[in-house]
Amino acid sequence: MRDFVLYLVFLVLTATIAFGSLAYAYNYYANVLSELLTNSKFPTEIGAFKTFRDIHSIQDIWLYLNFVVLGVLYPDLTIGGNRTASLEDPVTKFEGIRVLQENILMGAPQLRQVRVKTGTCAPAPMFKDAYVSCYDYYEDDIQDKEVFGTVKSEPFKYNPPSGINFQHSGRVSTYGQGGFALNFSRDLGFTNATLQDMKDNVWIQAGARAVFLDFTLYTANANLFCVVKLVFEIIPTGGVVTSAHIHALKLLRYVAKWDYFIFGCEIIFTLFAIYYLMEEVNQIIILKEYYLTNWWNILDLIIVSFSWAVVGLGIARFIIVVSTMESKVETIHTDDYASFELLTRIQNAFNITASLLTFLVWIKLVKFSSLNRSVSLIISTFGRVKLELVSLVIMMTAVVMGFALLGNALFGSKVIQFRSVNDSFFTLIGLFIGGLYFYEECQYADRLSSQIYFVLYIFFVLVIFLSAFVALIVYGFHKAVNEIDDVRDRVYLGDVCNQLFLKLLTTLKGKSLQQNFERDSWQNFMREITMLFSTSFDVMVTEVSIWLCC
Repeated sequence: MRDFVLYLVFLVLTATIAFGSLAYAYNYYANVLSELLTNSKFPTEIGAFKTFRDIHSIQDIWLYLNFVVLGVLYPDLTIGGNRTASLEDPVTKFEGIRVLQENILMGAPQLRQVRVKTGTCAPAPMFKDAYVSCYDYYEDDIQDKEVFGTVKSEPFKYNPPSGINFQHSGRVSTYGQGGFALNFSRDLGFTNATLQDMKDNVWIQAGARAVFLDFTLYTANANLFCVVKLVFEIIPTGGVVTSAHIHALKLLRYVAKWDYFIFGCEIIFTLFAIYYLMEEVNQIIILKEYYLTNWWNILDLIIVSFSWAVVGLGIARFIIVVSTMESKVETIHTDDYASFELLTRIQNAFNITASLLTFLVWIKLVKFSSLNRSVSLIISTFGRVKLELVSLVIMMTAVVMGFALLGNALFGSKVIQFRSVNDSFFTLIGLFIGGLYFYEECQYADRLSSQIYFVLYIFFVLVIFLSAFVALIVYGFHKAVNEIDDVRDRVYLGDVCNQLFLKLLTTLKGKSLQQNFERDSWQNFMREITMLFSTSFDVMVTEVSIWLCC
């Protein structure tokens, strides 16, 4: 019981650290900015209106920057593109500007491009005359760092990465830091003129593989930062693929009273991490090579590892915020770009690690629940056939992967759910719970093949393998029942609670209730309990009435 109570305290601390500092403002903050940046419409040259997700050409990128981005970041430019400040009337400062009325910009927004060198791919010999140059997918070793274009202004010169060269995994390729960058000015007119000059001199031309727009907002009302990264990936086959990454972060952790309560929980959590580490080390010393033969010991080891990862990431985050935040605050009202890439990655790593730890801690709660006979029977059922279940999962995974490869080959070019092997695999896994809503699209792609494909998949996977799972569990249940019946002297948590309940009743009303409970039926016992509380309630009502009358 002592271990159970301590573990409940540890569980509460873990959940408090993982989710205690989160608030509804997190989701609202990120969602509002996401809606504003990705769903705001801008006019095209043919009179149609598009959103961020509808961008498929380089011309659309320039229109989006002009009508949406400048409209959001500068209050002197409306979303519809009607300027209230002209190029002859500059001096539109960031001082006093509030994005969404309540947010300030941490430094200047940055527009950055990465390019690849020419001649990095080999066209077919018969088409060599049609292509003077050839540009491959982006890779770091073929990144172009040479000055390009007809003008030699800063956006056309390569800037090496400052600090850690983080990689960004896009939908098409993985990109590094550095590139050809423009920091937006505090002057709306100057920024607009620079963007127009870049467009006229073809800043985004052959060899461009990705354009990034990065900026960070801060609102003091909720003490939150919002780090925004808009990505325009230019694929070698032509066209643009967009993605938006918006993260609401609480980097200044200890400001309000609740924050200091979280800080106290973090200290106690660290003490628990030390305690459980010492306990696991002691178990390893005692059990030696037999330690890893128990699945619960492996789970304990993983929980301790994640606990120390949470502690380490929390300390690293605090140190980095303290050491870098002052310099980032100094970039406010300047034309310097303040990168929050490192802080974003550490905070996201902390959130993911703390969430996984909370999940594992709740899973381990099943170990203590096994003190109940019914739960113990269920756990024992899976324990009796665990090797058979693992073998069946491996076999089923291999079969599903085969169907995923076939689905990608048959429907990949026409059905979005099968556009890659990875997407195909998880699409087929999703069929376990239904959701064959894309069947009509598969029929349009290939009517006969789609019918044969899904009939075979449902028969082999959803019928045969799932039936095998049920059969194994039934077999394990029979073995577990026989084992529990053979072990009759085991004490369960229900027995302990029953004894504690009887002791409580003995304290309240002597030993009569205990004797009746042991001698009479449960119905008679409950009747006496009801009469006891009914009498107590009547006495209480009488005393309250007398007190009111007096």
